[in-house]
Amino acid sequence: MMRCARVGPIVSATVMLLGCASTTHGQSAPMAAGEIGAGFGVAAVNEIGPYRGALVGPSFDIRWTRYPAASLTWGVDVGVYGINDETFTLGDLGSGVAVDVLQTRTLLISLQSTRNGWYIRPGAGLAFRAYDGLRSLSPPAVREPWGVVFAGSVAVGKELNVSRRVRLGIEAFTNLSSAPDAVTRWVIGVQFLPLISY
Repeated sequence: MMRCARVGPIVSATVMLLGCASTTHGQSAPMAAGEIGAGFGVAAVNEIGPYRGALVGPSFDIRWTRYPAASLTWGVDVGVYGINDETFTLGDLGSGVAVDVLQTRTLLISLQSTRNGWYIRPGAGLAFRAYDGLRSLSPPAVREPWGVVFAGSVAVGKELNVSRRVRLGIEAFTNLSSAPDAVTRWVIGVQFLPLISY
C-alpha cells in the first residue's frame, strides 16, 4: 500500500508534465501583424499621346502592409518614377514643340496573394504626374502644375526569406494612369523590395 501511495503522485506529476509539454509544442509563433519596407529599381515611363515618348530611370517604392490571412495582405504603396526627369531640357524638344516632364508618383491601395513564395498584387488609386514643359513657342515656356488622375497597377514577383523577420521581394510591375481629359501614362519596371515584419 505504501508503494502504491508513492507511485500515485509520481504518475500524476508525469502526466501533468507531458500534457504541458504537448501543449507548448503545439503552439506556433504568432503571425506578424504586417510588413513595412522600401525598395528601388528601374522603370520606363511612357506617355501615350502627342507629347513625349519614353524615359528610363530609377524608381523608388515604399510599402506598408497588414495580414488579414496567412497568404493574403492588403497595404498602401507609394511609388516614384522618372526621378531623373524633374525639369525639361532643350534636348527634350527634338523635332516637336510640345514636351512633358514624365516624373510620376503613385498612391495605391493593393491586395497581394502569395503561394509558395510567388505573389501577385493588383492595386488601384491615384497618380500625381508632372506637366512642367514646353507647350508652344509663344510663349516659349509654359509651367503647368501637377495633375492628379486615376491609376491602376499589378505586380508579380518572388519573396525570399532573408531571416525570421526580413524578406526580400523581387518583382516586375506595371501601372497605368489616365483620365477622360488627360493623356495616358504607362510605367513598367523591375525592383527589389526588402520587407521587415512587425
